[in-house]
Amino acid sequence: MILSILILPPSQVHAATLESKPVVDPPIIDGNYNVIEWFWANHYQLVALDSMGGPSTITVDIWLMNNDDNIYVCVQWPDTSVTFWDGFGLFFDEGNSGNWHVDLNNAYMWTWYDPFGNWWFDAYFNSSELGNISIDTGSQDGQINCSHDAVGWTLELRVPLAVASAEDLNVIAGDTIGIALFIDRVSSKFEYPAGGSPFGNGSSVSLSLSSMSVFRIGIQYTYVLVIFSIAILAVIVMHRKRSKIILPGSRF
Repeated sequence: MILSILILPPSQVHAATLESKPVVDPPIIDGNYNVIEWFWANHYQLVALDSMGGPSTITVDIWLMNNDDNIYVCVQWPDTSVTFWDGFGLFFDEGNSGNWHVDLNNAYMWTWYDPFGNWWFDAYFNSSELGNISIDTGSQDGQINCSHDAVGWTLELRVPLAVASAEDLNVIAGDTIGIALFIDRVSSKFEYPAGGSPFGNGSSVSLSLSSMSVFRIGIQYTYVLVIFSIAILAVIVMHRKRSKIILPGSRF
């Protein structure tokens, strides 16, 4: 039982409400998916719709985990060609209102365009009007990197929590916020959920951030169980060794 808890990865999940798993050893944000680094993350496969009115969809793989300081995101989507217009947008709504650019609620965008230059910025939507965007006047917080192969794009993000700025995401581990994805191509613009892109109505789904305090308590109990199990096993082994050295016919 204990070994299964320690060894088996979390199951792949398909759900409308997303959950972020706790992480102790953060991944390296180099734009390359590493199964060991993302082993404990929650993995979802999301069906993104073409917001340009086309019937096409794509399946987007996303891995989510967090600690007290950051949300870590890995995203993969199919795209066999590389163009100047390839892009990705990640949108947060601190208030989890279900709509990140109509209700105020500190809507926040983390986006990336032009894979050739790996250019990106974070922006703050401070109005119910989508056009009223405040590019972060401070430093570009967090980290982003990407790579492309014959199948498509891989993108990794580190998004800071509780940044001391009105223009940044200001939430803590354990909060539930809204999230939406946007993937740009030359002739298609995919979004999840439906309407979640800047060209849609700003729809978002819930993302529950892991409470690290609960996770640490769980780790402590797991360690206690492991140590206790090892101690019991050691006692059994020692007892068997003692039994083997007792001569036949001995009174002891």
